[in-house]
Amino acid sequence: MILEYYTYTSGEVVNKAFNALATFFRTNTFGDYLQMCMMLGLITSLFIFMLSRNPKDLIKWMVVFFAVPLFLINMKADMLIIDKTQPGKAYKVDNVPYLVAVPTYFFSSIMVGMAEGVEGIFTTSDDERYGRTGMLFGSELYQLSRQSRINELALQKLWRDYFHNCMIGDVRINGKYTWDELFTAPDIFAFLDGVRQSPLRALYLDEGGGRSTYKRCEEAYPIIKQRFDDAANKNMSLLAHQLLGKDADRYKPQVVQSLTRSYDKFFRMSTSASSTIKQNMLMNELRYNLDSLDPTQAALNYAYTTNKLQTTSMWASLGLMAREYLPMLHTMMFMLFACLGFFVAGAAVIPGLTMMVLKNYFGTFAFLATWPALFAIINGFQLWGLESLSTDVSGKFGGLVLSNANAADELHSRFAWITGILMIGVPMIAKGILKGGQEVMSSMNYQLSSMINSTNARASAAASTGNLDFGSMQIDNHSMNNTHANKFDTNTLANQGHSYTQNPDGSVTTQHGDGRTTYDSSQITSRGNISANTQSMLQESVANARSQTQQNLAQTSTQLAQTLQGGAALSDRWHDSVGKNLAYGEGSTSGFNTQVSQGMNDMQTAVDSVIQQTGWTIDQSKAYLQSVYGGFEGGLGTGKGASPFNLGASGGVKWSDDERTAYSNMNAEQKQQLEQATQQYTEGANAVTSAGTQVDNKDTRTSVEQFAHDFAINASNTKSLGVSAMQSQSDLNALSNTQTRLNSGSASFTANAIQGFQNYLEKDIGLNQPDVQRLMTAYQPEDIAEAKEQWQDYTRTEEFTTMAGLDGDTAKIVATMEKAHETTTPTQQPELTPEQNNTMEKGWASTVDTVA
Repeated sequence: MILEYYTYTSGEVVNKAFNALATFFRTNTFGDYLQMCMMLGLITSLFIFMLSRNPKDLIKWMVVFFAVPLFLINMKADMLIIDKTQPGKAYKVDNVPYLVAVPTYFFSSIMVGMAEGVEGIFTTSDDERYGRTGMLFGSELYQLSRQSRINELALQKLWRDYFHNCMIGDVRINGKYTWDELFTAPDIFAFLDGVRQSPLRALYLDEGGGRSTYKRCEEAYPIIKQRFDDAANKNMSLLAHQLLGKDADRYKPQVVQSLTRSYDKFFRMSTSASSTIKQNMLMNELRYNLDSLDPTQAALNYAYTTNKLQTTSMWASLGLMAREYLPMLHTMMFMLFACLGFFVAGAAVIPGLTMMVLKNYFGTFAFLATWPALFAIINGFQLWGLESLSTDVSGKFGGLVLSNANAADELHSRFAWITGILMIGVPMIAKGILKGGQEVMSSMNYQLSSMINSTNARASAAASTGNLDFGSMQIDNHSMNNTHANKFDTNTLANQGHSYTQNPDGSVTTQHGDGRTTYDSSQITSRGNISANTQSMLQESVANARSQTQQNLAQTSTQLAQTLQGGAALSDRWHDSVGKNLAYGEGSTSGFNTQVSQGMNDMQTAVDSVIQQTGWTIDQSKAYLQSVYGGFEGGLGTGKGASPFNLGASGGVKWSDDERTAYSNMNAEQKQQLEQATQQYTEGANAVTSAGTQVDNKDTRTSVEQFAHDFAINASNTKSLGVSAMQSQSDLNALSNTQTRLNSGSASFTANAIQGFQNYLEKDIGLNQPDVQRLMTAYQPEDIAEAKEQWQDYTRTEEFTTMAGLDGDTAKIVATMEKAHETTTPTQQPELTPEQNNTMEKGWASTVDTVA
């Protein structure tokens, strides 16, 4: 026995579902499930019989036990699944139990029979039948065809060039036709065929392969028309694929015929489907190119009010979703309840549930069977209304043209939405068919009113309060505890490519688009009407230190000059008295006297050598050698460095510029001889100094011993003052360079001292918070004066000097410099260097030889 199962879509899915269901009824799993249900039915019946002692309970169980498995489960039929949307295609499923096969066959047959009966009355062709093509198929064809565009980029560019180079010139320059005439043309290419194309204006025609040719408008127009014909045929194939998928090639002729009939029905157009597609392509391209001429005006055409936009969105979203998915939902529900037959079989073998379960099971199919008939009715009178109004829209133009395209599109969209809304009511209508239309309409009115009210509530509130939103989109915004009031800001701020991060310490890190990272610490410290930076104080401190160093250098230079003059006097004293007395036999011929005498002779020999090499006077030669011995290196004699010619190292001796120049221009041999003389003078002076340190503790001294003692003291003072003078000169040069850099400002370092000043007010002197705030934001004269006074006190603290990069306040710096450059007199025997020890050994050996 073969029974038919009718469906309006998804025939292949239903076939697979019924095959799976038929297989499941033959598995052990279903057998075990059925046995459990039968055992439960037996236990229930026995329990009821024991309570009632009524034999009818056992008889009822016996009837159910034999009838349900025998007639509903064991008896099977073959099902022929027929998809009404795929003519000539059917699927066969074997061994489907009567429990599933009979109700689905019976009610699907009633469903199709009622729907086709309604369609035979409400529609006139297969294109309009819900059971064949779905809801509003002709309208859907129209809307899809209206979306036809040029898909080839080369043809898009060619038409754009033709529009700008040829058509605009024909309208605006030559006046061959007007835009209104073009907009009302039922066939744009037929209209352009009657216009003489320009023989002067031209465009570049892409020939493919990277080649382009220069074509005049009259030459390019036939080529463009032919390419549009080819593109229209391709778009027809795309339309068929969009509607029918993999069966597009098979049913493409029916789609072409349906499209032609739809346009004839709605717009009284008797053109071919290809011409219709081509007309839509041209209209869309013309609209695009016209909009590109004035984008602002094009945008204004779509500026709806908020209220209408939200209402339209509600109808559109609900209607389109219902029209698209409700027929699919009907098919799936019909198939789903058919597949739930094994649950019904188990419940049906329980005597207390048999009639209720079977009644509801059959009632579900009866409820679903009424849907297609209602869909067919809605489809029929919606098509009638759409046909009538489409004819009014096409009006005197007698077809679809640019002038009425917007109105036609809006009409078909509106009918599609309303159709979907009506389809939403189909389940309620089907449920209330036997209850009366009043209850159904009341329920539908309540639900639709609730939807409309919910969607329009916001728009109505915005219209009444004036809070209007246009084009506002927010993503991942989190706001909390924000209060805004009375803010009017009409400035324009554009930040592009930057990422700002405020760190826990208050500073801001900015990541720029080019990869750079910048830091802003201006938010860390307080900002008021006072400004405190350490640059001026640092300049003042450096200037004071330089002045003090210069004074110390002058004092040291004076003392050094006096010491050198004392050394010259000692030399004269040796030659005038001590040396003569020693020659006449004063004292003994001890090794001490010999050492002193030998040292003085070496020094005199060195002086004579310098006089011979340089031509200086004896005083100049002595001053030079004595200053070099005191620690001054022989320089270039420019007067700017630590040389024997300045810093008081000359001992009062005058040097002319020529003598300085001659000293600077000495050749290598002269410099070597001068160096040898200097070395000889140093050895002699070391010998005398060494001898002088040997008699420091003697109470009585001979004239030679006293001379050596005085010479040693003078040499020590010369060296000490020389070191101090050279150190002072070095410090003076460094401070001068620092002051020059600070004054020039070309590379200055300015530190903000406000935070340190605030810490001083809060912690060091313990001001309360209101007073700190008053001084940090001072604007009254008395407050500014007090802030300045507190600032002066702050600059005298160690915290400020440390922050400013100084080693203490000015007084401490001066004290440190004075201590470093103070002249001291030797109070104990100095430690000898290795060179001095060598001199002592040589002198001692000479003394031993003399005594021997």
